[in-house]
Order: sequence, then structure tokens, then C-alpha cells
Amino acid sequence: MLDYSQLPGHIQEEIKDYIEQGVPCGGFVEAVICNDLKETCARADAVNRYEIFNIVNWFYNEAPSACWGSRTCYNHWIEQRLSDKVCPET
Repeated sequence: MLDYSQLPGHIQEEIKDYIEQGVPCGGFVEAVICNDLKETCARADAVNRYEIFNIVNWFYNEAPSACWGSRTCYNHWIEQRLSDKVCPET
């Protein structure tokens, strides 16, 4: 079980929903997950600007490695989680 409490409170649910259900994230969190430093910095508000290291550190140490690190990983993670929810036709 992942410890989402190590993340800043205002993004815990967003990241939990992404990892567990494949719910797409907002711009800042998406940029972090996609490992896009330029967009992460551009989209960070005053609070997130000071939390970037802690968020990336959490992903590095806690999150499944397949769920982050590039745009491809992000899109594949969402696609995989959404397909898990779809009931196959029999």
C-alpha cells in the first residue's frame, strides 16, 4: 500500500486517483509524472514550487516505476487502468 500522506495534502487525492484508477491529472502533476522539468516549473504555483523535490522524491521512492518518468509511461498507465475497468465482451 502506498503512503500518499508523504505527499503535499492538496495533491494526494489527485495522485492516488491517477495511480489506482488511471484518472488523468492536472497540468502541474501531469508534468511531474511525465518528467518534464520545463512544464513542471511553468505550471507550479507558489505552493508547488517549493514541493517539487518532495513530489519527485515520492515518485522515485514510492510509486510504481511504470506509472511515471515519461509522457509514454503516463499515457500507457492511464490506458492500462481504464482498460482494467472495462468488462470484456463474452
